[in-house]
Amino acid sequence: MKRLYHTINHKIILWKIWFRKLIQPEFWPSWIFYSPLVPYIFFLTIRYKGLGTICAANPGIPLGGLVGESKEQIFNNLNSKHSLKFLKLFREENRFDLIYKIILKNKFKFPYILKPDSGQRGCGIKLVKNKKEVFEYWNNTNVDLIVQEYDPGPKEVGIFYYRFPYETHGKILSITKKTFPILEGNGIDTLGNLIIRHPRFQFQWKIFQERFFKEWDTILSKGEIKRLAEAGNHCQGTLFTDGSYLITEELSKKIDNISKTFSGFFLVDTTFVINPINN
Repeated sequence: MKRLYHTINHKIILWKIWFRKLIQPEFWPSWIFYSPLVPYIFFLTIRYKGLGTICAANPGIPLGGLVGESKEQIFNNLNSKHSLKFLKLFREENRFDLIYKIILKNKFKFPYILKPDSGQRGCGIKLVKNKKEVFEYWNNTNVDLIVQEYDPGPKEVGIFYYRFPYETHGKILSITKKTFPILEGNGIDTLGNLIIRHPRFQFQWKIFQERFFKEWDTILSKGEIKRLAEAGNHCQGTLFTDGSYLITEELSKKIDNISKTFSGFFLVDTTFVINPINN
């Protein structure tokens, strides 16, 4: 009877979370926000007489980076000092032992990042910490992958920048601060309960449950810190807030210099890891 009570109570809590999520625009499906752009894009294609005009902002990237762009191509075109070490793994090679030898040959050390070469909004990003996790990730995917060094930060920001081809200097339109989801244990509640009761993390409990299914029922000791995401993406659980106050002339010049190392690269919304030690 007691078990039945807890089951019913748990379902009621999840239903309440679902209803509260409906009035949180932050967690609405992305198509709701992108849909209004469709008629405007259609208008622009007529105005400028070409369906390809939407892809003309970044001529150095196929389709202008609108969708499906290769991370490998972008990294190869950027000056290597501006990006973390990376390696592309081709899915046509099915033998994991050979793939893992390639990773070792390139001297990647755990932990490092695995992600699809062509992916959107942080989907598929995983921090792997041992060979078993690499195997599980490889075994559950069928696309080309990127292996990349991991830099924990301590902070990440998203920078939206543009520069017209005929201009020497561009402009930072906005900066997004990224706050990673972090929990502190109380020595009483399980990881799952702490997430379900958190005023924000509860809205993405399914994501966290899938990520920490082995630890879901583990009680965090008092004061124990648990970081719930390693990638600064909203779909991974990261909070985005306005960081426009961080825009400076010095930073703008730095982004200018980075963009100029990549021919045909004028409009970008990308993530920068801020690490004072690694500059």
